Order: sequence, then C-alpha cells, then structure tokens
Amino acid sequence: RGVRGAARGCAPPARWGRVAGGRGGRGRWAESGSDATEGHHRALAGRVRSGITALGLPTDEYPEAERSPIVAVTIHDAGAAVERLSRAGVVVAQRANGVRFSFHVFNNESDVDRALEALE
Repeated sequence: RGVRGAARGCAPPARWGRVAGGRGGRGRWAESGSDATEGHHRALAGRVRSGITALGLPTDEYPEAERSPIVAVTIHDAGAAVERLSRAGVVVAQRANGVRFSFHVFNNESDVDRALEALE
C-alpha cells in the first residue's frame, strides 16, 4: 500500500489532492495565516492528548510550551490499534510500540472524536 519510495505514513499525491482540495486545506491556510493554522493544529493535538489521558493511555510528557501537533501514544498492541483507527478513517503512523498522530489544516474535531472512539 502507498507510494513506492514514500516515507511511511505519507499519503499518495493523488489522495493528498483530494483531501486538501476537498476540505479546502490550502484555502483555509491562506485565509487564516500560519499563526491561526498552528493554533488549530495544537488545539486538535491537545484535544486528543486529553482524550488519550482519559482512556488511561500514556502519551508524551512534554511541558505545554514544548508540545507540537504530533502526539505519540504508547499502546500495548499498536498494530491492532492502527487497524482500528484505519477502519475508522483515521490515518496514523505506527512507531515501535506506539501510534503517532499528526494534525494538519484538513483535520477537525470529528477526526479526533473518531480516533478516540477507535481507541476505547
């Protein structure tokens, strides 16, 4: 699956066009600017961190000021979690015994909700 030679977790170019174009990703960024876009990314990451903590799963322990829109979660059976997330329409990357979430302009709160439901 995926594009030959692409890094794991990368979307094929054709799919990227549908996702970014279909949800207005580039337009949202152009209208709001990079500060608002970064705030959007961080808000989604904060929302998934809170939900993951509520589920009792360990996540990154960086101080708030050092956190990024990338969230790493240690999960007992990361492969099974990635499969559940994929079935829910959530794209993540498996890293060793964990899962990595990375939020972008085309993500929204419903993506986070689907992810958390898949991890329950």
